[in-house]
Amino acid sequence: MTSATDLSHHNRRAAKPAPQSIFFSRTDKAAKIQAINAQFQEFSGHDWGNLIGASHDLLRHQATPKGVFAQVWQELSEGRVTSAYMCNRTADGNRFWVLALFVPVDDGFVSVQVPPVSPALEKVEKLYSELLEGEAADGAESPSGEALVAGVQALDYYSYETFMSEALSTEIAARRTAMGRKPEPFLTRFDQMARLSNDLRKQVDEMRGALNGIQTIPMNVRIIASRLEPEGGPITRISEDFQALSRRLASWLTDFSGDRNDAFQNMWKSLVEARTLFCAALLLEEAQLDCAGMDADAAQGVDPEAEATALQSVGTSIRGKATDLARSVEGATYDLGVAVHDLKRIMSSLQMSTILCKIEGERMTERHEGLDQVNGRMRSFLDAIVKQADRATELNQAIQSQAEELHGIEPGFRRPASAA
Repeated sequence: MTSATDLSHHNRRAAKPAPQSIFFSRTDKAAKIQAINAQFQEFSGHDWGNLIGASHDLLRHQATPKGVFAQVWQELSEGRVTSAYMCNRTADGNRFWVLALFVPVDDGFVSVQVPPVSPALEKVEKLYSELLEGEAADGAESPSGEALVAGVQALDYYSYETFMSEALSTEIAARRTAMGRKPEPFLTRFDQMARLSNDLRKQVDEMRGALNGIQTIPMNVRIIASRLEPEGGPITRISEDFQALSRRLASWLTDFSGDRNDAFQNMWKSLVEARTLFCAALLLEEAQLDCAGMDADAAQGVDPEAEATALQSVGTSIRGKATDLARSVEGATYDLGVAVHDLKRIMSSLQMSTILCKIEGERMTERHEGLDQVNGRMRSFLDAIVKQADRATELNQAIQSQAEELHGIEPGFRRPASAA
């Protein structure tokens, strides 16, 4: 296998398509090309006759790790729309990067590819170089996508789907800017919701870390209480209540961070998938418009009108699914609000425990400095974590607000004569 460090002699130069370029191809289930658009043929440098019926591997460049293809095929085999950054090869051996969208259809797959415009490509090239080195060292003929998924998670993305959903939206936004067009409002809302949701996840992770600092407090209170009051006295009972509430809080935070909070997971998955599908619908629509404008006489072996009609049908179906998911996002944000409200109730109960502990301590005829110190630690912890819980509530309310504002915004990607 050729390693990442052996690729230079394969690359006479890196070709760079114009930002407005869009490459369309349709393959059968074996990835043999059935149709392409004129831009695909022209930039690839291959004749129409060499492309139609050929394997899509004809354009495959070794700068794309095998694990990337494995991940794409896994997603497609499960019937999901997916995407990936790919390095393609022209007929004369030059390479060019694209962000490739893949959509399963009845008789195969549709792919729409656009040149990356955002700075994300630099990060991707570095990641792919590391994956290539790993594949070369491993020597496996058919690497899985596990290393790719681990790589994007190391870049602080929750999953590969999250990474590519953001990549699609980011590249579409950068592309529109490069073409002199205004941002797509619908995607802007989704991007803001995704950022807020990620902040909420991180906020909960911080709360979980802070909770580890008070695990010994209830035991310390009970030890001190045993010296100050009869067994089962009020301070002992308060410490037991505090411990039980701490465990409830730990369970809530663990479930949230560990993918067991259905409210957050449903909202997050719907949000990521809806954004991916809206991006797909926008690219499919543009590919449809490009095919509709092709010269039928020049398109050898391809019926541009039929391809445009098929793309319109696929795009309409994808847009419908995205719209349904967008509606479900709003409902999921309210379910999440209920979960966050439960968190606030736990916090309120914990605060009450510290107040009762302080009151009972002051009522004792014999004061104990240790009890005052422990109670002070409890209050300091709660003051800090209550602020974090308040921030979590604010983030959830902001997510709900963004979801509500999706109503009345009509997503679309048109190709007007002037900037949209």
